[in-house]
Formats: sequence, structure tokens, C-alpha cells
Amino acid sequence: MTKKTKTILIIILVLLIITSIFVYYIFFSQRPIVDNSRDTVPPVVKIKNKEERQDVFVVVDKNVLSYKISDGKIRYITQQGKIFDLSVDSGLVSEIPFLSLQGLYKSIFLKNPDQLINFYSDIFGKKIFYYDLKTRKTTPLNKYIKSLDYSEENNKIVYHYLLNSEGTNVISMSDPDGGFPITLAETRMKDIKLKWINKNTVEVSSSPSGVATNIIYLLDTANPKLIKVLDRKYGMTSLWSKSGDWLIFSQTDKDGYNLSLNYSDKTGIDIKELYLVTLPQKCVEVVGEDSLVCAVFQKLPKNVVMPDDYYKGKFVVNDEIWKVYPKTGKKELIHRFADDKEPIDAVSLQIKGDELYFINRNNGFLYKMKLSK
Repeated sequence: MTKKTKTILIIILVLLIITSIFVYYIFFSQRPIVDNSRDTVPPVVKIKNKEERQDVFVVVDKNVLSYKISDGKIRYITQQGKIFDLSVDSGLVSEIPFLSLQGLYKSIFLKNPDQLINFYSDIFGKKIFYYDLKTRKTTPLNKYIKSLDYSEENNKIVYHYLLNSEGTNVISMSDPDGGFPITLAETRMKDIKLKWINKNTVEVSSSPSGVATNIIYLLDTANPKLIKVLDRKYGMTSLWSKSGDWLIFSQTDKDGYNLSLNYSDKTGIDIKELYLVTLPQKCVEVVGEDSLVCAVFQKLPKNVVMPDDYYKGKFVVNDEIWKVYPKTGKKELIHRFADDKEPIDAVSLQIKGDELYFINRNNGFLYKMKLSK
């Protein structure tokens, strides 16, 4: 066999091998199927919960602004104005079609999670809109509203607005879209903050500050009149029980230092300190137990004015989770978040069964943890 013949045979053999590999790849190998068609509905994505530390899990790793848990799913809106549904069982996430305005800073999901109220702020001022995601109805609310809160119990909003240039402030109640308004009270109070306590009762106060005193009133929507409960306390914010029989409130000295958490009955007479350093907004009631679950500051920096500097985001904190019985003062530590991990500053607390959900103010993620050991 000549050298030339050997070379030709080698070339033919190589070609046969390459051809065999190509035929196998085309007809017999298992390749992933790629669908290049474009979705006409929002994509569905499955994400797994990420364990950050023992017993504490990240549920949503986006900047969550507000969320609502119902019917086996978590509906949430991000700080960018995107709305998603997360299945609690499967972990499937689907985006809900929604177009948000710029400057979204607050959102409230209503009793029907297909309805929400969004708060926006831009160079032209603040705007509040009611949305119905099913009917695609969008309704701007009174542009003069200064404060607003929603009651899921009676599906009503209560709001404060400036009526005229003479300084008359009006407190009104209406349907969530602003329909069927009822005037509850007129007052000379400025910078009013409103919070529903239960179906017929609203708390009326001024903006909390560690360098100014605050007063807490009760307003009965069935028989509108203001009743003073707590008078002239620095750094005072509050959280009422659903029954309206008691509340917890924060207090500081006149410089905004020495923050404390306190209990009071509805008359403002029976008051006692609970010896926890936190704000009422970092607590949630365990309904039917006369108890609370609270996120408590492990340590506050020196010389911070509370709650002013906290609201302004001037410092980062790490929390502990406590079970508190305000009437008796009994309390127990449930969990202390580790110092060597990313700090957790828990807000927007909700309890579902034996699980506590909250947003970490430091990164915006939604977390959950077991309350029992």
C-alpha cells in the first residue's frame, strides 16, 4: 500500500467518524427544547426560598413596599411599582399587569387584593390613586388629602384634608374610591395623623417627634367627637388592640432620647412601662391572646432622636423578636438575629398561623420565620 493510499484511507476514516457523531447528535441525543415564541401574558417564574440563617427565610428577594397574604398566596408590590403573586405552597411567582406612576412611596392593599391605594410624590406634590386591577378602574382621590388610613373591617377610608385658606381641617370617611364621603369632624389641629382602631373608632394625633409633644384622641365614627386619651408626650407613636381596650405607645425625654415602650388602657389612666426599646409600628397583635409580637432594637446608636432619626433612615439597626403580654408585662425572647449577618430591621409585621412575616427595612426583602421552636 502506497503512502498516498494510506493518507486517503485516513481522511475517509476521519470523515466517517465526524459524520457518525453529527448524525447521532441530530437524531438521537436529548437536547433542551427552546421555545422562542413571545409571551402574551406575564411570565411565571419559580424561585426557591433562600435560607439566610436558622429558622429565618427570605420569601421575596426584591424591594417589597407592601404585601397582603390571602387565599394561599402573597400579593406584593415592589418599590418600583410592579405587582406579583407568590404561591405559598409551590413558590410560583407571576407578575400582575399594572402601570405605576413615578415616585411611589406607599401602597395599601384592600380587603379585596385586586384593589389598592397608591401614594406618589414628585416635584408637583403628592397624589393618591385608587386602583381596581380587575376592572382596570383608576380613580384619583382628593388632591388636598394630608393623611389617610384604610379599615379592612368595614372597607372604608378615613382621611384629613385642608378645607380652606382659613385653616379649617376636615376629617372625613368614604368608600376606598372616594365615593359616598361623610364629614366626621372639623378641627384647628394641623398635621393630623389618622389610624383605624376598629370598625367604629379612629385614632387622631399629630406627627410624632422626639422634640415635640404629641396628643392622642379617639374619634367615634358613629357619634363623632374627639376624646383625649394621652396628653403631651415626647416621641409618642401608638398601636391599639383590635378591641380598642388598650394600646402600647412609645415615649422619649424632651430631647428625643431614652426611648421606651409603654402600655395604657383606653382611658389613659393605667400606664406602665414594658421595658423594651422599640416603636409600636414594629409590633403586631396576636388576636385573641391580648399579646403582641414585637421587633425590638438590640441596640440604638448614641444621641439619636427618636422616632425622627429612625424615620429618616439615619442609622441601621439589628432586631430581636419578642412575645409581649402588655397587660401583665410578661415577655419572652423568641429570636435574636445574628450580629455577623446582614442586619434585620423588621417592619410591616403580619402573623399567619405559626409564621411571622416581615419586611427587612435594611434591604427591602420579605422574610418569614416560625414563632414556635
